[in-house]
Amino acid sequence: MLIAGPSRQIPAFGCLMIGAAALLGLQPVFAESLWWHVARGREALTFNLLPSASLLNADVAAEADWLSGVPTALAFDLGGLHGLMLLQLLIAVSIAVMLIRAVDDEHTGLKAWLILPALLLLCNRSLPVPASLTLLAIPLVWNIARDQQREPTSARLVQLFVVCVIAANLAPGVLWFLAAVAIAGIVRGKSPTAQFSLHGYCQCLGVAAAAGCLTPRGVLAYRDAFVLAFPQVNVPRAYLTGTHFDVLASSDDRFAIALFVVLAVFVAIHHFRRRACFETWACFSVLQFCAWSCAGNLLPVTVLLVLLGTADRTSVSKLSIGLPRFQPFAFMLTTGLLTGTCVLGVADLDRRLGWGVAPLLDYRPLQRDLTGLEVDGTVLANDVLGAGVVALLELPNLTAHDTPERALLGDRWISSWRLWDDISHQRRNPYDRDDGTTGGWWSSLQNDDIKILLIDSRQHSILRTLETTSWRMLSLDSPVIPYGFSGEPAMAKPILECWDARWMVNYGPWQYDFPGAAVVWGRTDIAGTVGCESLTDECRRLAGVFEALELYHASSKVLTAALSDQPSATVQNQLQKSMQRLARSEQTLASRASRWDTWLAVNPGDEKAAASRSLMLKLGFLSKRVLGTSQLHFEPLAPSDNWQTARSYYFDGRLDLAMKALDSNNFATVFARAQLQIVLGQTDAATDTLKSLNDSEIDPVLSVLVAHELKSVQRN
Repeated sequence: MLIAGPSRQIPAFGCLMIGAAALLGLQPVFAESLWWHVARGREALTFNLLPSASLLNADVAAEADWLSGVPTALAFDLGGLHGLMLLQLLIAVSIAVMLIRAVDDEHTGLKAWLILPALLLLCNRSLPVPASLTLLAIPLVWNIARDQQREPTSARLVQLFVVCVIAANLAPGVLWFLAAVAIAGIVRGKSPTAQFSLHGYCQCLGVAAAAGCLTPRGVLAYRDAFVLAFPQVNVPRAYLTGTHFDVLASSDDRFAIALFVVLAVFVAIHHFRRRACFETWACFSVLQFCAWSCAGNLLPVTVLLVLLGTADRTSVSKLSIGLPRFQPFAFMLTTGLLTGTCVLGVADLDRRLGWGVAPLLDYRPLQRDLTGLEVDGTVLANDVLGAGVVALLELPNLTAHDTPERALLGDRWISSWRLWDDISHQRRNPYDRDDGTTGGWWSSLQNDDIKILLIDSRQHSILRTLETTSWRMLSLDSPVIPYGFSGEPAMAKPILECWDARWMVNYGPWQYDFPGAAVVWGRTDIAGTVGCESLTDECRRLAGVFEALELYHASSKVLTAALSDQPSATVQNQLQKSMQRLARSEQTLASRASRWDTWLAVNPGDEKAAASRSLMLKLGFLSKRVLGTSQLHFEPLAPSDNWQTARSYYFDGRLDLAMKALDSNNFATVFARAQLQIVLGQTDAATDTLKSLNDSEIDPVLSVLVAHELKSVQRN
């Protein structure tokens, strides 16, 4: 469909697109590779042709996009967090402008504006790291290549060559630029109104291919781009599961996948209606294969799909008949679609409109933990966030070992995966694998002089498994948690301090101070400044760490502090799941959980639903399996106990009122008051309450739990 009419309507659509791009870019930076690219950019600014090799112990190879971190580094060094946000806004708007200019002049139709909102939402996942530079370079190369499919002049070839050289050194993925030249030529070659020269097409491809080799990596730049685009060629998929290099269908970002599917269906319908040629369908199929082969290909393929779908291959006169009367409807439909897309893009409370960086990117806790360590060696991080922080801090005695992307390009991915697998499964001593290699993490870490491990605090399974190894935590609150080996003398003091902190947050007089305000370090919550619900992503992350370490009282302190400030169904659900884990832990310890924790685990919902479920459970109409608590032994409570009110207050974060509601003096209620006192940080009062129970003749199961809690509270 084409919107014909006065030219003044075209800028209106363009302004809508630019406004949508700016709105989608006005979110905190969430890219985990942010600090890594800042560090790389700083190295490149010193004219170091091997920035990654200078920052990593395991890497020695050059890289094609050695300048890709320079814009991010300049923005951060000159403007700090404000500079990063300005860069993000600039890139978001620039992507919209470049795509608008990439649409054929005769084809600024409604279909183009239906495709672009999905693109902008997808692009927001990459800003402002080098992947966004690729999204800028692809339409730029497309524009130049599209206009040069006539017999090219020397000036046009020089222009294409210069742009491709800059793009190859500044943006990752040189194959995508070559693909843009190839597809642009194919599309123009099948246009009935365009002049096409096979000789000129081959010249353009040759010039673009030669330009891609003019990087520090040389011709191997194409090898690196191919490995990143199709990692399963070098590494079996079993080793890529759960990473950014796995197939698109396994990605956690289901909303982005849904948008891409809608975009692909729309482009396919458009080609079907236009009776596209075989070559166009071949390009469409290849792009689909690239996108679904690797989740990292989603954004560049989306850009190429937009360009493929908006390329004009028919005359204007045949399409403009009878369409002017539909212009108001088309404009209103486009405006509504853009508005809806922007609302969906910022609907997630943890990704809503803001300024700065996400709390997960706060490097200050790790800087505090690593700066004072008197240890020389290498730091092994399990993701790019930890390695990037180490590279950013430029610690004199510590160097990052590797990053996932550089390990993939350097054929170290499988060995790195096996090393982490050995660490996670406590395989310390050497052993022979089935393929003839030698496993065991002790020898590998000693050979690489690795003294510290860095674990993403969201990877709870690794945190739990390391609890049973010789590696001990050095921090509790850092987004990237450092681990030191307990046999190192330099690690003794920080390990003991962290161990004392674990008791303090769980049983000691510690209370979590929920920010609640609109402004925290690194992020200004625009919605929070006008009184909207406070963000809870940081408190939920910290509570997840405590749950992984089985510090359930500490987790309750964090979550109830958040609930007391702002009611949240997400926080309530996490608190209820924490109570389920605590009840199972008590059941493991004493063969049966306490009534209080079982009551919280079984009744997380609203008051009426909880009362109904409790009554049906008592009468036997609901089985424990239906309630999802088949492993919990639940006993009906005495009718005189006002536990329903206490439960309601507890899940609202009002612990003082919950304690007042527990006014009975039976053993289960007194134990519940002791649990609340621990969560409130009233250690002395909890000790006295538990002692009063310990001196009484109580149920043997409750006696075991009381003795355990009393021992834990009195540890210091």
